[in-house]
Amino acid sequence: MKNILSIDWDYFIEVTDNQRACLFPDGGNEKLLKSVQNFIWCSRYASTDKLRKISVDIDEINNLLSLIERYKKDNTQFCVYDSHKKIKRLIEHDHSVNVFNIDFHHDCCEFSDDVDCGNWARLLNFRKLYWIRREDSQDDVGPFVDYKYKAIHNLMDNLQELADGIDYVFICRSPMWMPPHLDSYFESMVLDIADIIGQDALLYLDHLFIRWDEDTEKNIEEMKKVQNILLTRMKGKLK
Repeated sequence: MKNILSIDWDYFIEVTDNQRACLFPDGGNEKLLKSVQNFIWCSRYASTDKLRKISVDIDEINNLLSLIERYKKDNTQFCVYDSHKKIKRLIEHDHSVNVFNIDFHHDCCEFSDDVDCGNWARLLNFRKLYWIRREDSQDDVGPFVDYKYKAIHNLMDNLQELADGIDYVFICRSPMWMPPHLDSYFESMVLDIADIIGQDALLYLDHLFIRWDEDTEKNIEEMKKVQNILLTRMKGKLK
């Protein structure tokens, strides 16, 4: 029996339901090209300055680090991806695993029978599935989740199953659902986890798409100019 700690970066965002609905892309689709995903986010930043004010839950990140420090093993393995569907690689040949999924979404959707980021928790076979969710996470998981916890500290206070330690730490960035300006926090979290486990995280971060740099800022400013021109023209026609 093995324990997988599954971490989706979208869990750690500090955002209200209203902010998520108004500021984030509608729905989202990780199958879009990375460049298209980035364009969508840039257009959101160009439309409002409120998006940049969203930050992350530092307390829960620290709780996560404490959890890993407490339950890591000498041979704990570590991986980082953009998509949560990559967790299939750890599970498809070994169904005697417990998965502890720290995630804003339950990932038990029924839209497709092909494993993706939204349905892996429904389609893959585990011994037990634990879901650590946010207070405002949608809770329509059906029979797929064995145990649910609100916040990481509740998991730490109540859990016995992790007494044998964490065998794998799986981390995904979920770029379609996470604002790019928070990527630096993600990278810091990954580096901290790697340091606790004793691995070189740079090897894992190197393959991730760079979403926030000087070119990104330029694109946002250009989009703002175009939007302002279009808005001025529309106002002129309405007069």
